Amino acid sequence: KQIAKIGGDTITVIPGTLKIGPGVAQGIATGKITKLTTTDVKEISKVDGVSDVFAMIRDNAEIEYDNEVASLSVSGIDNPKAWESAEAKNIGLESGRFLTEDDKYSVVVGYSVAHEMFSKEIQLRKTIKIDGVEFKVVGVLNKAGGVLATLDGMVYVPIKPAREILQFEEDEFSTISAKVMDGYNTDDVADKIEEKLLQIHHQTEDTQTFTVMSPKFFN
Repeated sequence: KQIAKIGGDTITVIPGTLKIGPGVAQGIATGKITKLTTTDVKEISKVDGVSDVFAMIRDNAEIEYDNEVASLSVSGIDNPKAWESAEAKNIGLESGRFLTEDDKYSVVVGYSVAHEMFSKEIQLRKTIKIDGVEFKVVGVLNKAGGVLATLDGMVYVPIKPAREILQFEEDEFSTISAKVMDGYNTDDVADKIEEKLLQIHHQTEDTQTFTVMSPKFFN
């Protein structure tokens, strides 16, 4: 149910290899790690059965609110409309709105960030600082909880300021996610995405340095 909540029709690609341990996914990078780029985003979007694609960069940064500081996970969102459709909408909004293409210094915060991380709750239209840069709060997500509880501690901003703050290269992503069209089997589409990425990165299943996650990955 938790995986369905985040989207049973969503496929996520990450750099490195990921193994499932007892009840938990554990990242184990082996050898060279594939750098995910705009080329991967474009190729994934062409795969039959894919309706929307969005990419993220993600790293920790200092979040300051009302003279208190916490180190939290910050995600920079490329194509926020697709992020809303494939992921954020499944969690839902407690208040406010999702990010849009027109946003620059706007931020959407997870439930725990708004209600539990600081002495004072973070409310809409308040300002928080991310590594010293001011952002206006435009949305607060519902509580995800369970195995998705890490999402409650996330902070989401547009991709451009995130690249500057998190110091990512212009053409580099932490994850790429694809939403699958109605009527298509998510695992079958994931297999097609994996085949395409192996092809363009000139890799085989034995030398693969990225992981494609769909519902079957967690079974």
